[in-house]
Amino acid sequence: MDKRKEIIKYRFADPQRTYNICCELLEQGKQSGNDYDIAYAYLYMGDAVFAMGNADEGLKYLMMAEKVQKQNGFDEQRMTTYNIIGVIYSDMGDLQLSLDYYHAAMELARKYSNIELQAMIYNNVGVVFTYAGDYVNASEYFKKSYEYLNQENDGDNELSCSRLSLYLNICEGLHNKKCYAEEKAYLDEAAAAIAAAEAANAAAAAGDADEAEEAEVAEVKPKRTRRTKAQIEADKAAAEAAAAAAA
Repeated sequence: MDKRKEIIKYRFADPQRTYNICCELLEQGKQSGNDYDIAYAYLYMGDAVFAMGNADEGLKYLMMAEKVQKQNGFDEQRMTTYNIIGVIYSDMGDLQLSLDYYHAAMELARKYSNIELQAMIYNNVGVVFTYAGDYVNASEYFKKSYEYLNQENDGDNELSCSRLSLYLNICEGLHNKKCYAEEKAYLDEAAAAIAAAEAANAAAAAGDADEAEEAEVAEVKPKRTRRTKAQIEADKAAAEAAAAAAA
């Protein structure tokens, strides 16, 4: 199997294996002088080490990826890089910097008409507002993301992991707004997505994994950590100011 396809195959399920494959791709790219493979390897090395809990190391690899991408005009890789950097800064609590990178990713996603990535950026901005305790705006961004994903996957019942995460994000926002009936409708869709994902996993285990589609987007799951009222108010103010600046 092509190493890039292997990276996407194991990206969410096994970050350590993904990192190892990236190292192989990096060496292969250096030996052949293939800058695209080098940038791709750095991109997903950063993603993998972040998934394993090392945000600073992840940023280091992502910045290396960005350098190669800029030098060679690999804009469609770079938009994914910026999105993942935004995820990392959001997780680290730097909401302003996170939104700056999401804005940069969105500009490129619009330029290249990447609807799926636009959907995930809206989802990720929704997560920023969730961290800030602004559940009203978070819910609106999640819904906008949902609309974009439906546009991209019209009539498609094979829902990705990132799409399932989005359903759960929407449900969290609706629950915090006390919109329980609407939340129940999305939970039903999430249950259907889980069933589809289980079927896909069973097919992959049977040897059909090569048919999986490549999806170069970042999945974001809001933390379930307790935050003080002061933290929530401070983050909310920062998110509102950042959103106004990016508008």
